[in-house]
Amino acid sequence: MRKVKICKWCGKEFISTGKEQICSDECRKESYKAYKQRYNRARYQKKRLKEREKKSNLNEKIAEANRRGISYGELQAEKFIAQSRISLEG
Repeated sequence: MRKVKICKWCGKEFISTGKEQICSDECRKESYKAYKQRYNRARYQKKRLKEREKKSNLNEKIAEANRRGISYGELQAEKFIAQSRISLEG
């Protein structure tokens, strides 16, 4: 069954025989290219967000060490020793 449809990418009318939503290979390539750009941008933004979260977590740990009057390395050593005790006791 042939239907006249409107291309979702360029807006031209075309005759479709199935579930096609894009009129030609050129439109398909362009839409895929735009999709990949959006996908990569979203992936990059997620990566940046994770980096910011890690950086803020590190800043909080350094601030905690400063409040307690010890170095960051000593704070990490204390936490490691406490975790080792928990795992050995459990």
